[in-house]
Amino acid sequence: MKKIIINFLLVFLVLSVFAVDWPQPSADLSAFRTQFASSRQSSLSAGVVYANPENVKTVDAGELIFISGESKSLGQFDSPLGNTVIIVNEENLLNIYGNMDSISVKTYQTSVLENEIIGKSGKSGWKGMDSGLEFQVADTMQQTLINPFILFSKPSGIQLPALGNVVAVGKNGIFYDLSFAKLLPSDMYYLYCDKNDMHFPFRVTVFVNGKEVENIRYDMLNLKANRLSLNSKNDYIFEEIFPDSNRHLISSVVLNKGKTVVMVKIFDINGNERTFSYSFEVR
Repeated sequence: MKKIIINFLLVFLVLSVFAVDWPQPSADLSAFRTQFASSRQSSLSAGVVYANPENVKTVDAGELIFISGESKSLGQFDSPLGNTVIIVNEENLLNIYGNMDSISVKTYQTSVLENEIIGKSGKSGWKGMDSGLEFQVADTMQQTLINPFILFSKPSGIQLPALGNVVAVGKNGIFYDLSFAKLLPSDMYYLYCDKNDMHFPFRVTVFVNGKEVENIRYDMLNLKANRLSLNSKNDYIFEEIFPDSNRHLISSVVLNKGKTVVMVKIFDINGNERTFSYSFEVR
């Protein structure tokens, strides 16, 4: 088990249980500076990052396996999350508490209780974070990182934004605004919408003439070829998902000649849904 955890951390921490409550107060999305799987410099965010420093409590009881650079099982391991505490619970899920300003658990402790105060968050991480706790949940057996929003209390109400400025970008780099375009050349396209960090989707499903061509879920990130990838039909690199600071990938599609209807369904974490349709001719 320790060997599996070591190998997992050496990959995931450089890239970057079921419990009752969050490690910091999180009544709504404004509590978070960064959401799971959103863009984080040049990679997908492996967890959530709080907006403000607070006392940090454990979300679950478990074995204490890592305290910053003084690990019980990893030796001297310098964490890119800064001052870090890692706890493995009875389901063998890792609860990772990074960017800690101070740590109150003792190096001789072997376990912690649920809701135990383990320190205060701050800005000790390598990524220049100026906010609060970076919290991650990892499944070492499945080699995945789990979106904490599927494990903990969810924000109330509808969190979905309008799907603004949907564009299709062909291999030649030409942009077609689907709200106005009536004629597109036959080609393979990437569909993008405006990037909105505050209202991040939980799932996006795309249909072309009634056939599902993509279903991107933000419930977990997988480890493929030493990089994090989305839970989706197709495998996208980070630069395809977030090609710049303004665009967010919806899907890749192949558009063949004829009348075409592209339908996009976007869901938030509470299951609320919005549907958008775009009709045009492909020649």
